[in-house]
Amino acid sequence: MPQYETLLEAGQPLSPEELFERVGLKADEQSESVAVFYEELAADVEAALIVEKRLDHEHVLLEALVPSAEALVSMAKKEIIAQAQKADLIKKTMDGSTLYNV
Repeated sequence: MPQYETLLEAGQPLSPEELFERVGLKADEQSESVAVFYEELAADVEAALIVEKRLDHEHVLLEALVPSAEALVSMAKKEIIAQAQKADLIKKTMDGSTLYNV
């Protein structure tokens, strides 16, 4: 959720281009980075963390919303699962490498 956190830190609505730059991406980056950015943004909008405000057909502002208690619990669960998966992967990698060194 770097987009959401970045919007919170900004303290004001940002255009998608401004948000893209503030999360550390550049327009000339690989298309995969751009696709992931917009996939994560869509997930945050769907989770009611970010709202799109359309000023007209060409201008959009993104604003961070205060998440509901339900959304906070869901985010915490996802973070715990991600950390557990990462720890498990590290453990498997370490266990696998020691098996081959014997």
